[in-house]
Parts: sequence; structure tokens; C-alpha cells
Amino acid sequence: MNVLFRSLLHSRGRKFPMRTLTTVLVCLVLLAQTVQGQVKARSQTFSIQPPARPASLSATAEFSEPSGNGYLDAGEKGTINVTVANSGGTAAKNVVARLSAEGSTPGLVLTDRVTIGEIASNASGTGMIEVTALGTVQTGLLKFTVEVVADNNVKAEPKSLSFSTLAAAAPATLAVTVEFSEPSGNKLLDAGEKGTIKVTVSNTGGSTAKNVLAKLSSAATAVGIDFSKSVTIGDVAPSSTRAGQFEVSAFDYVQSQTFSLTVEVSADNGVKADPRPVSFSTRAAVRPAILAATVQFSEPSGNGILDPGETGTVTVSITNTGGTPAKGVIVRAKTQVDVSGVTFPAVVQVGDIAPTASGTARIPVQASETVRSQTISLTLEAADAGGIAAEAKTLAITTRERVLARDTAPPDIEVWEPVVTASRGVKIVPSDSKFATQSSSVIVRGIAKDTSGVAVVTINGQEARLSTGAEGFEFVGEALLVLGENDVEVRALDRFKNENKLTFRVTRNPETLAERRQIPAALFKGQRWAVIVGISRYRSTDIPQLRYADQDAQEFYKIMTKSIEEGGVGVPKSNVRFLLNDQATSTNVREALTDFLKLAIEDDYVFIYFAGHGAPDPDRPKILYLLTHDSDLNRLAATSVKMQEIQDALRDYVAAKTVLVFADACHSRGVTGAVATRALAPPELVNDFLSELARARASTMTFSASDVNQLSQEDKRWGGGHGVFTWYLLEGLRGKADLNSDQMVRLGELTQFVSDNVRRDTRSQQSPISSGNFDINLPLTIVTDRPSPEKR
Repeated sequence: MNVLFRSLLHSRGRKFPMRTLTTVLVCLVLLAQTVQGQVKARSQTFSIQPPARPASLSATAEFSEPSGNGYLDAGEKGTINVTVANSGGTAAKNVVARLSAEGSTPGLVLTDRVTIGEIASNASGTGMIEVTALGTVQTGLLKFTVEVVADNNVKAEPKSLSFSTLAAAAPATLAVTVEFSEPSGNKLLDAGEKGTIKVTVSNTGGSTAKNVLAKLSSAATAVGIDFSKSVTIGDVAPSSTRAGQFEVSAFDYVQSQTFSLTVEVSADNGVKADPRPVSFSTRAAVRPAILAATVQFSEPSGNGILDPGETGTVTVSITNTGGTPAKGVIVRAKTQVDVSGVTFPAVVQVGDIAPTASGTARIPVQASETVRSQTISLTLEAADAGGIAAEAKTLAITTRERVLARDTAPPDIEVWEPVVTASRGVKIVPSDSKFATQSSSVIVRGIAKDTSGVAVVTINGQEARLSTGAEGFEFVGEALLVLGENDVEVRALDRFKNENKLTFRVTRNPETLAERRQIPAALFKGQRWAVIVGISRYRSTDIPQLRYADQDAQEFYKIMTKSIEEGGVGVPKSNVRFLLNDQATSTNVREALTDFLKLAIEDDYVFIYFAGHGAPDPDRPKILYLLTHDSDLNRLAATSVKMQEIQDALRDYVAAKTVLVFADACHSRGVTGAVATRALAPPELVNDFLSELARARASTMTFSASDVNQLSQEDKRWGGGHGVFTWYLLEGLRGKADLNSDQMVRLGELTQFVSDNVRRDTRSQQSPISSGNFDINLPLTIVTDRPSPEKR
């Protein structure tokens, strides 16, 4: 049967399916049993397996490197990953992947094979071949072939593989430049100043300099300065530049010297630049001028007392202990109270004083022959043009009066004005005299003579002003007159209290309208000049704004420039400096008081009007300022007009014999309630100064809005918006101050009218005050439209 099976199986070279062969076999067995009848044959059952399919391999190969840039960089290690799949029916034994290069591979280290092992049917296996690029590798494209083989000569189709190598880049090379700078541009790091040291780093190499850091150091201890020790520059790519900067600060106490520092720049991997030195100079703080004064008094006799007729000397030594020159140093001498019988200059020029140098002022102090015994407290103040002052010094000077024999005779009295004649023992002013008509007052001038000196002269009980003349003591005063006869009594008292008196009679007649005559404008002699300043709006928000000061100045300007024939003061507009709000800067006000007013000659009249704020120096309260539009409360000396400058201007620049100052400067801090008051400076300081100003010139009157310790008010009820002082000043000049109805407003009438009305309207809370040596009969305006008596 076996022979039969094989013959069937291999018959004619044909192959039959296993199912067919089994069926044939069964049929043959059954046939044999049937034919043999009783013959029983033993059958066998078995499986016939077809021969197994051989292993069938396929491969893939892939290159990878860690940087991800697709290149095998010098010094880098990559891999070739081989994946082998077996799609055959039998396992592939001892699978090996071999790597072969096309050409040479200098600078490359690799393994030429990797064993994958056995790969079962329908399974896969992997292997990895390492490839290392040495530092000497060159840039190029490398080609490889991957062959996979197994036992029984089983092979996969060869695979081609290529990748590029990249030669090592040149290392980073750093170059550094440094530059010092400071804000002032003087190339010096001044005390208190901050400068910078700029560091610029350039990379001229072939690779990036990573984490570049600059450090700044000093070999010696750097006293007086501070600086940052390091600054991060960051990564610097090839052929590029980056910069950073160090901050350098000089302390206030730094000395003038040169500092040498070193800048060191480094990066990762030990890359460094050559150290770079940098040097700069510091300058010590320049101390301002600092003045210190000493005083000493001497007199010819050596007894330390200023005797009658003697001239002593006050020596003031001023030393500048600061670091800058003190320019235009002067010494001012003054007393707190009027001193009779002693004279001295108010200001002595010293000039410039260099640092560490000294200057000297010698002030002559002269005692008159009639000086009385007293102790004078003389205050001496040294200051430069910028307001830097030494501490004020006080010097006590003792005077001693001449010892005279007891005098029992009273003074002789002569009256020069008005001219008098005797009639029954009483002096009578003739009816045709110019003093005997409708005037409300009479000026009384004369002389009192006494060998022991005259202590006081009174006119109707009011003390007259005394001055020493060649023949005696000249006096002048005013006697007020009522309608009808008036007895005027002059009394003189000598130093021994001997008294004499002289009485004369003056008749004041009522004025009749029929006798009024047109007053010719030619009566007003000399040119008239005016400086008018009004400030309501200040640039600094720290200074309270005013409501009506500028409006006051505008109305005052109008009546000043109105012609005399029309009832104005008659100042030509070309003779006026009118400074309102932002025009009223400190520079413009100074120019008006000096360069402008110096054009006035002796016979001219000068009017000065100011409405605004006054303020004291915060450190030296006795130094007062007029606040101008550009004033800064923190820099008063540089941005305001010192009140002393007005006095200096009148003394040094203004030649006019008559100067009238109207000041509404005691204004208060802004506006509160219905009535505003005007005052940054304590009012007593401002008004005291105005009185001093009047005494500075024999022909100067100051008329200020309020008395000491009072403030100046402003409100709409006065002319729709004025200061009360200025409102009645304007009303008086317009004619309402013509108290004696002579068709002229005179200076005495104006001051009386303004004072009476201001006191009445403010319930005596504000009392204008006039001071100085002035002529009350000075005509100011003509009354061109007189109101009827019942309307006055």
C-alpha cells in the first residue's frame, strides 16, 4: 500500500492535495475488504504535513543624533537603528546586520555590525550601531550600506543610508571695550553724582559665547564711591556684539582724585577676554560761600566812649570759609530805634571775598556836638549779592553828652512861615497872605535858638520835625485850621527844660463858589513817572492767588495816565512801567525800579504802586521780599525782589526829589469767606519796612494799606471788586479828597480821605498809615467835575 501511495503521490510529477490522497486511500482499503471477503485487513490513520516555508527577511535603517540638527557634529555620538522583519514561515537564526561605508570615513568611529539574534516567523528584531564623530572630523556627506544576513544563507535586501558630518566650529573669541560717562558732561564724577561704565563685548570667534558675565573690581579700597560689582551680558553669537553697564556713585564726602578699576569678562567653557582697565576722576563737593563776621569799635580818645564831636570806627571783618567766592559783599548798619545825635552810613561796600580769604568794612560813627548820653545798639549784617549772609552782630556803643553849665534862659523862637506881623502882642497873619485864605491847614516853619540845645518844638501840641541848622534848630510842622480865627502856638523846650512860646493868629475864610477859578495845568511842575505793579496770578501754586490786585493796578494806571486837564495825575504813558501778572517778573520789576526810574531828574515826581504779596525769608525773617509772578517760595532770594532793593534803588538810581510809594503789600493767604484779606509776611514786618523806606529819603512818602499787625482787605462791595485801600485811593484822586474845595486834591487831603474811609468801612480793622518827610500841600489832581455840596 505504501508503494501504491507513493506512486499516486508522485504520479506524473503532479502533486495532489492532502484531502484527495486520504480519500483515495480509504477507497482502496474498502475495496480490498470487499474483494477478499472474509479477509480482515488492518488499516492505519496518520497526517501528512506539507514542508515549512523558509524565513523571509526585510530591513529598514535610520540615522539619529542628539542635537536634532540632522548633522553629526564634531564630538557628537549618533546611532543607526536597524529594524529587521521576518515574513517567512520559519525562524531566522543568528540574524546579523552589517554596516559598510562607501569610501573612507576619517574622523569617524563606528562598529561595522550588530547581532540581532533569532527572529521568529512574522516577528521583528532591532539592533543599534553607534557612530562617533571625533573632534577632527570634517564636514561632508557619508554613504553606507546595511546588509542583513541569517543562517541558511537567508538575506534581506541591502539598504542604503547616508548622513552628513559637521566639522567643529572655531571657539568663541571675546573682545571688550569700556567707556565711562556722567550726566553733567564735565567728565568728572562730582560728589553726589551717578555715572556709568559701559562694557561692550564682541565675539570674533566661530561659536557662541554662552552666559557672558562682566565683573568690575578695584585693586585698592575705593573710598567715597560705590559701584555694581557684576553685570550679566548673556549669550553673544559669532560676529555679534552685546553691551551692559555698571553704575558708579560718588558719595557727598568723596575727595577729588582718580580711581582705577578693572573690567573682566568671561563666558562658559573657560572663554575669557583680556582684562580692561578703566579710570575716571572724582571732584569733591564745592561748598558755597560761608561768611563769618567779627566786629570791633574804636574811637580816638581810647576811653571806649563816643564823646561829642568825636568820630569812632566800627571795623567789621568778614571771612569766607566756603568753597566759592562771595560776590559783592556789603555790610549794613542799623539801629532798632531812631538815634539822635549819632550818624553813620547805612551800607558799606566790601567787594568780592575769595574762599578762605577775608574782607574788611570800616564804618565811621560820628557823634554831634549835642549828642546825649545813651547806649546805641548797632546791628551789623554782612551779606553777598546772592543773599548769603553772616550771622548778624550787635555792637553796643556808648555816647556821652557834653557837660554844660546850667542854662536858665529859654530858647528864642522865630517863625519864618507864614510871615507874621505884630498886633497888640499877638502875631497876626495878614489877610492877603497865601496862608490865610481857604486852606484847611498851614505849614509852620522857623528856628529855635538856645546855647544848650533845643530838645523839642511843638506846634499846637504836636511835635515838629527838628533839624540842625547853621544858626540853630530849624523846625517844621503843620497846624490844622477851622473856619474863622485860629491861634497857633509854637513852644520850644531846651535841654534844661527852659520853655518859651510864640502865638500867632491865622484866619481861615470860607470859599465862595463865585471866587473859584480854573486851575491851570501849568501849576504842576516837572515831569511825572510811575511804576505800577499788580499781581493776582502767581506761577507757583504754593502762593495763594489774589482776586483783585491786578484790577487795582489797572484802575490806578488809568488815573495815573489820565491828563491833568481831565482830572488825572498826568503821567505820560511813555513814562510808565505797567507790570501786570505774568509781566511782573523779578527781572522786570528790578529793571523798572533802576534803569527806568533813573531817567527821572531832580524836579520830577515819581509814583510807585504795588499790589500783591509780601513774604519774609524762611531762614531770616527780617529779610522781606515782594513776591513777583515768577517767585518760588523755596528760592525767594533768586526769584523775588528784596524790599531792601527798593530802598537801594531810590537812593542810588532815583534823582527825583519827590517819591510817593503806595503799597498794598500786606496781603493774606488767599481768599476765605466773603471778604478776602491779603498776607504771607507778618504785616508788622512789611509796614515797619515801609516806614524805614520813607526815612531813607527826606522827600519820600510811603502810604501803606494797613498799620502794623493788620491785613489788607478786598471785596466786591468796593467798586465791584477792589482792595478797600486802593478803592478809596482812586476815589480820592478822582476828586472826593478835595476836602477844602479848592478844586485840587493835595497829598495831605488824599491821605486823610483814604485813612478816614478805610477805617470807617472796615470798622478800624484796617488803618492806612503814611510816613516820611513830605509836603501835605503837594497838588496831585485837579477837580474838573465837582459834585454839589449836598452830594459830597
